[in-house]
Amino acid sequence: MLDVLCFAMARLTDCDKVDYPTIDWDDLASNFDGIATSQDSDVSAIRKIEKGIESVYKKSLKIIDQ
Repeated sequence: MLDVLCFAMARLTDCDKVDYPTIDWDDLASNFDGIATSQDSDVSAIRKIEKGIESVYKKSLKIIDQ
């Protein structure tokens, strides 16, 4: 299901303008997988993954807002 979300976000932000930030959708999918497979006790790893997801989200918003 998360791969569908990544694909939809990629299509939303698909644009030919070169000044848009680059988004690596494979990284986003990997981050989702990392959360799904992480142990609850590995809080620092989960926080790092969440920051990666947040970064992609912010880049996506910049593209959509333009």
